[in-house]
Amino acid sequence: MKKYIEHLQKKPEHVRRKILIILVPVFTIIIASSWLSIKKLSPSSGNVAAVRAAAPSEIFGGDLKSIWGSLKEGIIRVFQGK
Repeated sequence: MKKYIEHLQKKPEHVRRKILIILVPVFTIIIASSWLSIKKLSPSSGNVAAVRAAAPSEIFGGDLKSIWGSLKEGIIRVFQGK
């Protein structure tokens, strides 16, 4: 990861800005959707002890794979200039 960051730092500023413009909204959407889905799972009543906490892999299992795939495709397109 450190080598990849160093590789990105050597890129021209306009390329780094393009990557930033893509990654910031993607990570914002991931964080917001995670927060909203966890918020939906929270109990509305005061009986918290009866609720079983779901593991993140149960909630996001397939979604993370598709999000990661889309993210990789976007990054590849930026570097290819498409």
